[in-house]
Amino acid sequence: MTPPDPLSRRYEEGVASHRAGDLRQAAAAYGEVLGENPDHLPARNNLAAALADLGQFDEARACYRRGLQGHPDSPELHANFGNLLRLTGDLSAAADHYFRAVTLAPEAPGAHEVRYALGIVLRTLGRRDDAVRELQLAAQAMTTDPRPWSALAALALDIHDLETAAQLIDEALARNPTDADTLNLQGIVYKQMARFGPARSAFDAAIGAAPDHAEARYNRGALRLLMGDMPAAWEDFEWRWFGAGGAPLGVPEGLPRWQGEPLAGRTVLLAGEQGFGDTIQFVRYAPHIHDKGGRVLLRCRPELHRLLKTAPGVDTVCGLDEPAPKADFYLPLLSLAALCQTEPATMPSPGGYLAAPASRRPPSQPLRVGLVWSGSPSHGNDANRSVPLRQLTALLAVPAVRFFSLQMGPAREQLADLSPASSITDLTDGLQDFFDTAAQVAGLDLLITVDTAVAHLAGAMGRPAWVLLPHVPDWRWALEGAETPWYRSLRLFRQKASGDWRTPVASAVDALTARTRR
Repeated sequence: MTPPDPLSRRYEEGVASHRAGDLRQAAAAYGEVLGENPDHLPARNNLAAALADLGQFDEARACYRRGLQGHPDSPELHANFGNLLRLTGDLSAAADHYFRAVTLAPEAPGAHEVRYALGIVLRTLGRRDDAVRELQLAAQAMTTDPRPWSALAALALDIHDLETAAQLIDEALARNPTDADTLNLQGIVYKQMARFGPARSAFDAAIGAAPDHAEARYNRGALRLLMGDMPAAWEDFEWRWFGAGGAPLGVPEGLPRWQGEPLAGRTVLLAGEQGFGDTIQFVRYAPHIHDKGGRVLLRCRPELHRLLKTAPGVDTVCGLDEPAPKADFYLPLLSLAALCQTEPATMPSPGGYLAAPASRRPPSQPLRVGLVWSGSPSHGNDANRSVPLRQLTALLAVPAVRFFSLQMGPAREQLADLSPASSITDLTDGLQDFFDTAAQVAGLDLLITVDTAVAHLAGAMGRPAWVLLPHVPDWRWALEGAETPWYRSLRLFRQKASGDWRTPVASAVDALTARTRR
């Protein structure tokens, strides 16, 4: 038997080091092989992978590109380069290399895994039809794997095709009935279908299969909050951070998390998280830190700075993109609710806690009513919570009312589609931040809005607002009732079925008509 040549032996040493987890030693061995033979494809491929695992992404990219110069038709190089590009956020380029890999070798071992990855990337890029095609091909090949079916279910969920999503999840679970990711997705679909008991069971099953499944824990927490299971639900809700072992954006590395102990003058950095409305809603808890003898540094988005710098309990406000003043601890802002073991009877400051930046006007004739009909398009549930302005025509026809728009973003353009008889005065020109918006809200007799940050703003100011809610609302609005313990000044108008805006709008029309007749 002929002994291996020195180059082959060095390559095998690199492979052995790679398998043993000694990435630097492996990279050195592969580099030596390539020094002798720059066209050694396995060494090139493995070196790039080792560099990526070491976090040397620029070097890994350069290594793949050099390999593809010499081997432009290598499906393995294209697939692995796609993995790196996906990892580093260059999704469009990742899709190109994945597609090249499966085109070059559609029947090669592992090609179906590349198709699956391609489908996931295409979904993220918004290329829905292409994603469906690739995931269907992957599902045909991955006959015992639930992942392509779950990914197809997620695509159906994206367009709110809940029945199709549920059927695809059944296909996934037929292949692996204990797959935690699929069970978590089943819970999400059942929740959107208003099948709350089965949704809870699905989340429970996901957690039973994978006790550290952070997303399932968080989703179960949000469902429990929606169903009024306080304060117990807050423990699950905390997994939005603990499960991943992370912290919100803007928390300095190494800063310890506050656990509720006495502070004796020390400072807690409250990290704003999620949306504007969440920050407005939960800043009410800042005085709790003062009660513990501490100071509050609130870190949040700049649009909230002027509004919140005078909020009770807030000592300093800073931005996410600027150096934070010194703090001794941090806490995600919403985690104060868990720390306080909040339940409906103990909601702090339901009557309002933010001072209006302008004097309030007395009730007037005609009634001055503000409108917001759409939330941020980037919100995951925006398609369900927003209502087209044209569906508010009956509301706009109520006599003795003058309407004012506080709608920001792309939906503002819908004003141009109204007939002259349905005129709305646009108040958004010149609005720079939520302090400006608060000044406008203070000058209204009533705000009518969908579930947006402006609803929280009105409630936090103690100003009257009516909130139009989808059939399955966000957890904070609960499942029933016209009132919310979070804000005394808010009145809730709910859909009776998914997509049915006529019911809450008709109820709001009746209520507004009655108010104008007082």
